[in-house]
Amino acid sequence: MKKFLHRMAEHIKGRCQGRTETQYEIKWNQQEVKMEWLTMEHETGSLSFFWDSVLAVDTFKRDFFSVDCICLAFQTPDGWIEVNEQMKGWGEFLAMVESRLAGFPPFKIWWFEVMLPAFQTNHARLWTKHS
Repeated sequence: MKKFLHRMAEHIKGRCQGRTETQYEIKWNQQEVKMEWLTMEHETGSLSFFWDSVLAVDTFKRDFFSVDCICLAFQTPDGWIEVNEQMKGWGEFLAMVESRLAGFPPFKIWWFEVMLPAFQTNHARLWTKHS
């Protein structure tokens, strides 16, 4: 019961700070990409991967009932890590992906193909590592 009350108090504190859902942020440098999050209960977490470990990149959309969310999924030896357009840093991150992964198609080429038609997954492989 004590844990439940603590989580509820933290959730209310998050609402008072203007948050209505978990916040995600994409951070990166020349070697690594990190996705960090902060929940309504002030719990934090992160996932990361090294640019050099990326084996493939896919794009697709998630249907959130009234809107779509465009995603990129990075395949690494440890599994897939997904980022999406609702995460802080998304726009700048797309430019970095193009510069860090040689041969990655420019945003203006693939964006509309995954965006339209609406409410369909529109899955596509954008990039595969060549040995």
